[in-house]
Amino acid sequence: MPTTPAGGGGDDAGRIEIRGLTKRYLTPKGETFTAIQDVSLTVEPGQFCAIVGPTGCGKSTTLAQVSGLERPSAGSVSVGDRVVDGITKGVSYMFQADALFPWKTVLNNVLIGPVLLGTPKKEATALAMDWLRRVGLSGFEDRYPHQLSGGMRKRVAMAAALINNPRILLMDEPFGALDVQTKAIMQNELLQLWEGLRPSVLFITHDLDEAVALADKVVIMTSSPGSIKNVFDI
Repeated sequence: MPTTPAGGGGDDAGRIEIRGLTKRYLTPKGETFTAIQDVSLTVEPGQFCAIVGPTGCGKSTTLAQVSGLERPSAGSVSVGDRVVDGITKGVSYMFQADALFPWKTVLNNVLIGPVLLGTPKKEATALAMDWLRRVGLSGFEDRYPHQLSGGMRKRVAMAAALINNPRILLMDEPFGALDVQTKAIMQNELLQLWEGLRPSVLFITHDLDEAVALADKVVIMTSSPGSIKNVFDI
């Protein structure tokens, strides 16, 4: 899910500052549920940060605050030098579930971001073809998502997320549904692509081994209401 491009890491534009972040929801019964409470975290430009914790601890809620898809109940999130008060520019989001348009071909799924940002169709197509080459999908441009394996769909999603050269990449358990071998392949490919662009990354996972293998920084969250228990530099 790409938004406006802003370049990869390397300057303060990719810095994420989370301060005293709390998010509360109303349940269907009208009761208040606290998803995360007093979360504070800094991700430096170009840093790969993994957040690990049990189901329901607010990991995905934290990503939603950074992206601007949700507003905090208390505290703040800043990206670069700006407080997030709407959809954050320069952010791409990769979900656990396939977020591809099933009626569009692989090529059209990848080039939709540049086209929506005003890139001429010919230039956007060339850029999308290059990204499909980078993720090993040359020759599959005219396929549809249902004609691809799970790993191939993840490659399409990565190309679509990175094609706009985001300053921040949010990843919500993107490889959770893959088998062990495919997951290992996708982790290696992700690191290679990240090394080339160096966006700041917030990566959600239940798998501590995956977090340690991928990240510069690992954040451990407690069960609900989610808060930070420990932070480890790898």
